[in-house]
Amino acid sequence: MIIRNNIGERIGFFRRLHNYTQKELGKLLGFSDKTCDVRVAQYESGDRVPKEEMLKKIAAIFGISPYALNIPNIRTWASRMHIFFAMEDKYGAEIKKIDDEYYLRIEKTDSQEPMITGVRNAVLQEWVDMYSALQKGAISREEYDRWRYNYPLQGEYGYITFVRNEEEEVATY
Repeated sequence: MIIRNNIGERIGFFRRLHNYTQKELGKLLGFSDKTCDVRVAQYESGDRVPKEEMLKKIAAIFGISPYALNIPNIRTWASRMHIFFAMEDKYGAEIKKIDDEYYLRIEKTDSQEPMITGVRNAVLQEWVDMYSALQKGAISREEYDRWRYNYPLQGEYGYITFVRNEEEEVATY
């Protein structure tokens, strides 16, 4: 089976995570009994791509952000590398080798844009804080997954509490 888009792959991932069959998910989405499993199978295979409103509906059923469904292609190393290259071009990401380990610095501080740099650093700090809390046992894997699959939300667990307007945030990048 060839998956032509990551949206289909992510729908299948979350469907299985929630223990739904394709037919059950299709019924929850409001498709008829005759077509409910076929439509979800088409989404998952990439034969059909859900429109934005349908993505929102699917995300709501899973209790996640639509962003968790619509991610770039990361199935091959070549596509992952091009994501990193784009981050290098757009945000100044840097790759370094330190003590035989490779590290990707995602954001380079921009002295010309301290406000934007501060927001980006705060967003990354939120991730570090949540991941550290998971590693220390301060939050459960379920809480961590709920946070990341619903990102971006206001800091639900008290780590970062600023509110992000998604459209404004995208415009600043």
